[in-house]
Amino acid sequence: MGAGQRIGKLAALVIGMLAWVPAPSAGTAASLEGGKTVHLVSRSGEEVAVGTIQFAAQDGRTSYTIKIDNPGFSEHFLSMRPFRCLEDAEQTLCHLPYPHALRRQVSADDLTDLEYDLLFLHKSTGEYGINFWNGIYYDLALAPDGTIKGTLMETDMNELASPPAEKYGRLIRPENLTESDSAKHRFPTLVIR
Repeated sequence: MGAGQRIGKLAALVIGMLAWVPAPSAGTAASLEGGKTVHLVSRSGEEVAVGTIQFAAQDGRTSYTIKIDNPGFSEHFLSMRPFRCLEDAEQTLCHLPYPHALRRQVSADDLTDLEYDLLFLHKSTGEYGINFWNGIYYDLALAPDGTIKGTLMETDMNELASPPAEKYGRLIRPENLTESDSAKHRFPTLVIR
């Protein structure tokens, strides 16, 4: 076999091996970069921007900073605590800052810290006080285009009353999350892009 044939076979072998290299998976950590805006999405598809997130690569994971803010937020003192809420004629949605330590790090397959930063409580507008069992937890998933979509789940936020045993322990258990009827919530979806 001549040198040209050996080079040709070697090139065919290398090309064949490259075909086996998997393409980057959809929704990789590279999608979690830069600035994004948090939108609550109403049943009719209207989007309300409620915050901004800045993602940055750090030690093989992605850290983030988040700011929850919207000119439509009003200040409320409910059940002996201050809340920032969005009101309409039917439902008031109040942001619930997570009261314990978070690393504020995420990866393509673990967005839990960000889910904990996006906790809400809901009540009927005009109802006195707020009940912590009316918790809203957005279950987040990273899409191939880098968009993060959250599906509304209901949960009892009374679970947050006591700190976790470990500093960064997770208090909201998957078995305590319940799928919700989207028709009864003002913002059944959350989108980050």
